[in-house]
Amino acid sequence: QMCIRDRCTYLSRQTQELVIILDQFEEFFIFWREPERCQPFVDVLAECYEDKALPVRFVIAIRKDYYSDLADFQGRLPTILYNEYRLGVMTRDEAQAAIVGPVAKTGHPVTYERALLDALLDDLAGGGMELPHLQIICTRLYEALPAGEMTITLDMYADSGRATGILGGYLDRVLDRLPGKGRKIAEDVLKELVSSESTKQVLSYTTLAARVDAETCTLDDVLLRLVNTRL
Repeated sequence: QMCIRDRCTYLSRQTQELVIILDQFEEFFIFWREPERCQPFVDVLAECYEDKALPVRFVIAIRKDYYSDLADFQGRLPTILYNEYRLGVMTRDEAQAAIVGPVAKTGHPVTYERALLDALLDDLAGGGMELPHLQIICTRLYEALPAGEMTITLDMYADSGRATGILGGYLDRVLDRLPGKGRKIAEDVLKELVSSESTKQVLSYTTLAARVDAETCTLDDVLLRLVNTRL
C-alpha cells in the first residue's frame, strides 16, 4: 500500500487516478491454492481499496471459468462482484477491425485483399476468434509480404497453409531462429513447463535453471525470446 501511495505522489496534474490492471488473474487461483499464501495479497488489495484517499482503481481480468473463485475475496472485499463487464468473443466486425486497423497505421500502409479477409475471418471464426491466433497469423502474413508489395492476398494466405498451417508451423519457425544451442534449450524449457497431465506448471527460475543444461546468460536470452513470441 505504501508503494502505491508513493507512486501516486508522482502523478501529473492531468492524471486524476492510477489504474492497476491485474490481467490473466485466473493464474492466481491456479498456482496459489494455499490460503496462507493468498491471504496477504487479499488483505493488501482490500486495504488499498478501502483507502478512499488513494486515487487508485483496480481492474481484474479473469477467464469466465474462474470468475466464481473471486467469491473467496468477499470476506475482505464484499463488493468485489458488484461491478463487472463480460467481454465476449470478438464479433466478425471486431476481428476485421483488429486485422486491418494496425497495418493501416504503419509508415507504409498495407491492405488486405477482400477475398483474403473473408477467408481469414471464416477460418478464425472456426476457432472462436482467438486473439493470439489472429496476432500470429497476421504477423506471419505481414512478414511474408514481398518488398514493394502493399496488398496481402488470398494466394499468399493459401501458400502459407491458411490458419492451420501458419499456426502449426509457428513454434518451429520461432525455435529455428534461436542461435547455437538455443533451440534445444528452448525445447527443454517448454517441456519442463508442462506437467505429466499435459497442463502448464509453474517453476521458479532457480528450479528451471537447475533442470535445463544452459549457462545463465543463454537461458535468460531464450526465456526472453519465448516470452516475446507468446510461447
